[in-house]
Amino acid sequence: EDFEKVQDLLKRRTFTSGYSICENNPLAKKIICGQCGTLYRRRVTKSGRVTWVCRKHDQKADYCSNGRISEDSIHTAFLRMYHKLRTYDGIVLRRDAPGRTAGTEPVKLMVPGETYFPATGQKICCMLLEKTDDFLAKEIPQKSYTKCFDYDIIKYSLSARFRRPGDYLTVDRKGSRQKLKSYFINEKVPREERDRMLLIADGDHIVWIPGMRMSSAYQIGGKTKRILKIKITEEQ
Repeated sequence: EDFEKVQDLLKRRTFTSGYSICENNPLAKKIICGQCGTLYRRRVTKSGRVTWVCRKHDQKADYCSNGRISEDSIHTAFLRMYHKLRTYDGIVLRRDAPGRTAGTEPVKLMVPGETYFPATGQKICCMLLEKTDDFLAKEIPQKSYTKCFDYDIIKYSLSARFRRPGDYLTVDRKGSRQKLKSYFINEKVPREERDRMLLIADGDHIVWIPGMRMSSAYQIGGKTKRILKIKITEEQ
């Protein structure tokens, strides 16, 4: 008799609250609140509506202002990102070797043409121009995400990638080199950002750090015949 009373009480409490908690889900313990850093939990109402909510907000709205998110919205966002990470030659979302994140492999630039770098969601547009006799230095773009380079100096095929051991920059016209790591330290780039910065590379030689600086070795000079113009934009 006591057992039946307890069961009845639990049923009435569940009805009163209007929802149940479900942790047995592929997304459980994987969604983190961007405001307070607390894990999201899945909620299912009596009417069958499924939402995810920050645990702190769930306890009290004053603890965190991030409200509920419908599960359908999460599924839609996941699929949108999945399709965004597709490239012209296949899917970059796949099981990868231990210690490496899928989608962070170097991507060879199409010159001329457009290349999508899935790891940052950026599009890299390359144009080849012939340098004419009346070419003026002021015609070289000074924008942070548009640069011109001496194309004939490039030794290998250019690639978009993240940093790796052995990377270096040429810091002056004399050919002086500086390790990329040292450059980041001198420029006070936070450690957590260094591994996620897009680089345009010619082998181990960093041609350009978009938004920061380009290698002096690839600057346009009097002997330049072909100009490579690179523009980087955010993929919409």
